[in-house]
Amino acid sequence: MFEERIRLNKIRRERELRRHILIFTVSAAVAIILTIAGGSLISRAQEPGTPVFYKYYTSIRIDEGDTLWSLADSYADENFKSREAFIQEVVRTNHLLDETICEGDYLIVPYYSAEFK
Repeated sequence: MFEERIRLNKIRRERELRRHILIFTVSAAVAIILTIAGGSLISRAQEPGTPVFYKYYTSIRIDEGDTLWSLADSYADENFKSREAFIQEVVRTNHLLDETICEGDYLIVPYYSAEFK
């Protein structure tokens, strides 16, 4: 009888321990998910009085001698991370296989403007 009671108490403690481990694991997973999700929702605040720039796209005709690099010189301003980032976006937007463009073709290029259109 005494040994049976000890055995039942041991089983109860093991179940309780498993339950506590499960609750801790689930709580930790939820905390990690909320931390990641919360971090992705944080936006960068701008200084008061800083103009807001809106991103737009325009279609341009490629002239003789135009390259993606010359287009980057014309359209990529300080709102783009780099000229390379601008070129990558143009390639991706226009589904180009490489950086080759031909006279007479039309491309969609991004640009920023402080004017809301």
